[in-house]
Amino acid sequence: MRVFKSFSELKASDLKKVFVTIGNFDGLHYGHRSILQALEKKAKAVNGQTLLIVFEPQPLEFFTKKVARLLTLQDKINVLEKYKLVDNVLVLNFDANLANMEADDFVQELCQAAQINTIFIGDDFHFGKNRSGNLAQLQALAPKYGYKVEVIETITNAQQQRVSSTLIRNLLAQGQLATANSLLAEPFSFTGQVEKGRQLARTLDAPTANIPINRVLSPLHGTYACLVKVEGKGKIYPGVCNIGFKPTVNSDQERWLVEVHILDFAEDLYGKELKITPVEFIRAEKKFASINELKAQINADIEYVRNLNLLQRLVKGQLFTNS
Repeated sequence: MRVFKSFSELKASDLKKVFVTIGNFDGLHYGHRSILQALEKKAKAVNGQTLLIVFEPQPLEFFTKKVARLLTLQDKINVLEKYKLVDNVLVLNFDANLANMEADDFVQELCQAAQINTIFIGDDFHFGKNRSGNLAQLQALAPKYGYKVEVIETITNAQQQRVSSTLIRNLLAQGQLATANSLLAEPFSFTGQVEKGRQLARTLDAPTANIPINRVLSPLHGTYACLVKVEGKGKIYPGVCNIGFKPTVNSDQERWLVEVHILDFAEDLYGKELKITPVEFIRAEKKFASINELKAQINADIEYVRNLNLLQRLVKGQLFTNS
C-alpha cells in the first residue's frame, strides 16, 4: 500500500485506471470495509487500482475541535495496510487553503493527479468550500474528465441502523463496547508512549502508566477493564484503565490521559509504547473526597477486573466478535 501526502505526490506516481472513494473513514467500520471491498472488486475486473482519499485533520476537527476520533491517522493507515483494504491512500492536509478550495477545483486537481476511472460516493457526500460540492456536481463534471460515478448504498446493521462512525461513538459513550467493537475492523483502543507522571499511584500500591489519548477528544470516559499490549512483550496483560482527567489529584481538566494499572506487572514502562483496549465499563470518573477513598476504590477496581478472567475469555473468543 502506498501513502501519498499531496496531489503532486500522487501525480508523480502516474496511476492509471483509478477507482477512488473519499471520506473520513474513521474507525474503518463494517460499512467502510464494504465500500472498499466493492471498490477493489470493480478495480480488479479491469486491472485497475484503488485509491482512498482522507483528510488530516478531519474537516469537522478543523472547524470545531470537537470530534472524538475512533482512529488516529497512523492507526488508520496500519489497519488499511494490515487488512489490505486499498492499494493507495492520499492523505490531504485539511487547512484553510483546502477548506476554501472550490468543489470544481478539487475535482480538477484530482483528475490531473491520476487517471480516474470511477468515483464511489454516498448520496449525502459534500465537499469543497462551504460543502458546496455534491453528488450532482460530480455527475455533471464526469463527461468533462471522463470518469464514472457510482453511488454507495447505505450499509445497515441487524437492527437496520445506518452503520456510521457516529453510531459507533454513541455505542462507546453508552458503554456498549462489545456492540461497537463488532462493527470495527479492530477493537477500539488507545496507543501511545508512556509518559512520566507524578508517581502518586505508587503511593496507592497500584503503579500506573500514563499515555496521551492522541486525539482532541476521547469517545470513552471513565474507568474500564482493559487488555494491554506492551512494546517488546509477546503477551497480553489484563488491566484497569481510567480515561479522563484524574480529578482527585489533577487540576488540569483540559488534557485527556489514559492511566492504566497492569495486573501483576512490575517492570519499568517509561518510554514504552502501550496499546490499551478497553473491554468493559466499570464506573464513571469521579473526584473522591480523600486519597484513602481513592485507594479503596482502585483496589476494588483491580479485584473486579481480576475476577473477570479476561485472558481466559480472550483465548475462548468470548471478548470480541469479528464483523
